[in-house]
Parts: sequence; C-alpha cells; structure tokens
Amino acid sequence: MKRLGLSATTLVLFLVVSVLWSCSDIGGNGEKQKFGEVEAAIEIVPDDVQCVQIRVQNQHLNSRVQQDVTPGEPATIVIKQIPVGPTTFVGYAYNHACANVGETSIPTWTTAPVTAEILPGIRQPIGLVFSHSGEADINIDFDTDPGGDADTDTDSDGDMDVDGDSDTDTDSDSDTDADTDADTDTDSGLDTDDGDGILPGEGIFISTIHGDDSGTGSAALPVKSINRALEIAEQMFATQIFEKVTVYLHEGEYFSGDGELALNDAFSGVTFSGGWKTDGKGEWWFDTSPDARDNTRLVSESCVGVSVTDAAIGFDTVTIVSKNEGDTVNDVEGESCYGVWVSGGSDVEFVNATVLAGAAGHGGLATQILDPADAPDCGAQQTTSLSCATGSGGQNGVNGVPSQGGTYTAAGYLPGNGEHGVPGTPGQNGQTGGAGQQITCALSCGVRQYMGGTWLCFTESTIQVAGTPGRCGCGGRGGEAGAGGLGGGASVALFVSSDSAVVGLKHTRLVAGDGGNGSDGVMGFIGGTGNQGKAGVSAPCDSCDGNATNGQNNCQIPTTAVAGGASGGPGGHGGVGGNGGSGAGGPSVGIVMANPDNVYLDNPEFVLGNGGIGGLDAVDGQVAETVIF
Repeated sequence: MKRLGLSATTLVLFLVVSVLWSCSDIGGNGEKQKFGEVEAAIEIVPDDVQCVQIRVQNQHLNSRVQQDVTPGEPATIVIKQIPVGPTTFVGYAYNHACANVGETSIPTWTTAPVTAEILPGIRQPIGLVFSHSGEADINIDFDTDPGGDADTDTDSDGDMDVDGDSDTDTDSDSDTDADTDADTDTDSGLDTDDGDGILPGEGIFISTIHGDDSGTGSAALPVKSINRALEIAEQMFATQIFEKVTVYLHEGEYFSGDGELALNDAFSGVTFSGGWKTDGKGEWWFDTSPDARDNTRLVSESCVGVSVTDAAIGFDTVTIVSKNEGDTVNDVEGESCYGVWVSGGSDVEFVNATVLAGAAGHGGLATQILDPADAPDCGAQQTTSLSCATGSGGQNGVNGVPSQGGTYTAAGYLPGNGEHGVPGTPGQNGQTGGAGQQITCALSCGVRQYMGGTWLCFTESTIQVAGTPGRCGCGGRGGEAGAGGLGGGASVALFVSSDSAVVGLKHTRLVAGDGGNGSDGVMGFIGGTGNQGKAGVSAPCDSCDGNATNGQNNCQIPTTAVAGGASGGPGGHGGVGGNGGSGAGGPSVGIVMANPDNVYLDNPEFVLGNGGIGGLDAVDGQVAETVIF
C-alpha cells in the first residue's frame, strides 16, 4: 500500500477479512452462497472520536455499520454477512455518539474508499487510513488490488464517491454519493420502476416501523409484514430469474398470522437476514451489538415457530419463537412446542440465530372411568341344590402401569400416557337354597250321605304339593377402573423429523422451555355388594276333612302349609377396579434428529428448561442437548 500527500495526523483502522461461513445451496443450482465477516481493530481511539462508521458496498450489498467507541481505548468493530467478491469500504469518524449521527452530520475523520476482493477461505488485511476532514489530500492505492480501484472525487465540497462504481461524483453538497445514472441500484434491494415495481435485485426489505405492504420491498420502500415479503419472493422465483433472495429485516417483531411461519418449496432459496437498521430513507446498516439477533424476532402464535418442508432456507441474526406455552386439556396429553420443525428434503442454515421453543403443555386431568361387565343373572340359579354356600367374590382389576416416558417419531413427540386400569370382575351368585317340603294333598273331595241324614266328606283325588326352593343371592357388580393419566408435552428447540434433511448451525443458541408435567391416573372404584339369598315360598296343602252341609261340597280345606326351601347363599362382592397408571413428564431438548450425520453443529449454545414432573410412580421428563430417534 502507498500513501501519498498525507498532511494530517492519521488514524489507521485495519480490517481483517475472513470468509467464516458458507451457506447451503439455496439457489438449487449446486452453487453455494458465501459470506465474509470483517473484524476491524483500532489500537487507540483518538480524543475527538466517539463514533466510527464503516460503509460497505458490493453488487449484493450497500450498508453501513456504526459503533460507539471510547477515546483513549482500543476498539473492535465486527461486520457480518458480506457476500464474497469485490467490495468497497469507506470509513467515517464522528466527535459525538452514534445515536446523534444523522444525514447532515459532518465527520471529524474520513477515509478514501478502498476496494478489495473478498475471497473464500482467505484472511487478508485491509488498511483504512483516516485523516481529519479537510486537512489532507489522500490518494490510496493497493498493489494487490484485484481490479476495483477507488473512485476519483472531483467535486468542490471535499466529499467522496463511495458507491464503488466507476462514475465521477460532481455534486456540491456533503452527500457521499451523487450518482445520477438511472441504471445503478444503490439500495441493494429491488429496483423500482413505473411498471410492476419488481426488477432484478438481490433482496427484499421489511420494516415494522418504516414499512408499508403497498411498497415494492426495496430499501427505500420496504414492506411491513413477513407475509407480504414472502409474496414478493414467490413472485421473484416465478420469473425464473432469481434462484435465491435475501429478506433483510429491520429490527422488530414479525408475526406470520395465527399459525406458524410455514416455508415450503415455493420459498426455497430465501434467507432471512436480521439485525438491520434503517433511517426510513433507503439507507440500511447492520447492528454489530451482541444482542442484535435478539432484536429481530419471528414470532408464532402456535406451538411451532417455523416449519420448513422440502425447502432450502437460511436464517441469520434472527430469533425464532414459538408460542409461549402449550395447551392443557382434560383427558388429553400436553401439547408439545417446537421452535423450528424441519422435514422432507430440506436444507436449512442457521447463523448467529436463536431458536426458542415455548414451555410444553401439562398432561390434562384424567377423568374417565371404565365400566366392568354386568352382574350375573340370578334367574338361572333356581335349582334344587341343597347347598346354601356364598358366591365367590369378583376379582380385583389390575392397576394400569405408570408411563416410563414418551417416544419420538417422525410425526413428533408422543407423550407418555399411563395405562388404563382393568375393571373388577362381578361377584358370583350365591348357591341355590334348599328344596321346599313336598307332601300328598287333596286335589278334590266328594260328599256322601251318612246315617241319620249327615253328609260326610271323602277324598276323590290327590296331588303332590311342595314349597319353592330357596333363591340364591346375586353377585355384586364389579368395580369401575380408572383411566390412565396423561403425559406432559415436549419442548424442543429444533426438531429434524426427516433423515434426508440437512441442517447446519453456526453460533446458534437453542432454547427449550420446560417439559409439561404428567397427570395422575384415576383411582378404581370398589365393586358392588352381593345380595342375600331368599327362602323358598311355602305352599298350602288341602285335605277333605269336614262335613258337607245340605249336600254342598265344602269338604276341601287347607289343613297345613308345605314349607319352602332354605335361603340361598349370598352373592359374592364385585372386584375392585384397577387404578389408572400416571402419565410421564415431558422432556426439554435442544435438538431432536432422525439422522445426526446430516446435522452440522459449529459452536452451538444450549439453554434448556426443566423436564416435566411425572405423575405418581411415572418418570420425569428428560433434559438433553440432543436426542436421536
């Protein structure tokens, strides 16, 4: 590097450029979009510098990064997501905080534009030489410049052209770019015209503050909603001109409606790039603070934050959030929550992102009972057996087994529900009572005249008469069984349900909430009490014992009762119904995956909740960074 004609104190800011991450084939043509990351170091900040701003421009990007610095202290500025290729850097330094830097602010230090080739896998130093504004005539050249010479400024106000093209800036104000050629896109988004508003470009810009869904999605006219941005992306893909599109998100919260943000193959090629700021006038710059990703949030009101199906999607410097807590409904297992669900042949990249799954729902209160078989029929037990034994009691139902945990499937986590109890069996009927007494009795009587005119009775025919046998007691009804308790749902930050899906994570935080608690099973009920047996019914026995009057036959009269049988045995008690087993607690897991060979982890951070508490004797939910199913 050669410095010529320096006439002022200089401040050298060294940029070390390295391609740190290579995104997946989001264009579908086998080529991978590559990005560089710049680390700029200042050894000692001058006394009259409180804010340093670096403007970056190449064919895909025109942005600025600014950061407050402390005079007399060292400083480091990181610039992320710079597409590889010829890139122009320009530096400005201000004597007040960055929050007070506006369009008309005059820097105390400036640099000439420097163009360098950002190449994959190569770390290279770049020097930006600052000088006090208006005190130096600077001409900078790089002997190793791959072809992108700096523009020449010939205007009268001492500013410079920073757009990186080959035109000449001839304005007379303090703007930093006064291009007037109609074919140059300076906002790195969609160009606009008087027609359909969409011309070839490299990005869609979205802002909850400055956006309007009637806009074109350019940097100057951003849209407001994530759904509108995706509509524009789909239109761009439909032209078959675009294979990949970056959606630049101004810091804020973006909702996809009532449900999850569902991304299918119609949106394959979209990368969501968050952490950006804009002044609402077409200029965008990246937030270099550590919490930048926390300030751009894709929020879902369902228990799935984002679903990706058969699509290549990128997420950079964003936070993805599912519903805060899953549902809990009686007699239903707890709802599971997932930050991101990836399925099919998807190819998904996360860079400096946060994926957050809400707490899972608890297993619902178990209320159901299971009825046993009906009690036996006593009517069939009228025999002449002389036994009066008690009927056997019914067997108790078996308790349901408490759950030992749920299972992971391609359809998601299946909570561990407790087994239902088994109803008690009915008690048996008591044995039949004894037979009734049986004797010979008169069936019909006759009369005859006796001496002296007296009418006497005599037996014409006889019949065997018996008392009824004793009835048995009916067995008691079996006890109802209790239904099993319900398992708690799972909280999973990233669920990769397909073994063919490819997922890469770099410097990504995976946050899982608490697993849902399991509920206890319903207790079984006691069986019914058996009935007592009943004695047999006695029967009258007639005889022809008496006098006839005036020849009338009133000879047949009951003279005794034939006894019924003894009482039958009482019915047995119905068995007690079994208790339902309790449901297991749900897990809290960072990543659940079908194929670990297709999930690439580079310095991930796991923040896990607590496993759900299992019901009585059931297991608690597991806590794990990764689970393979």
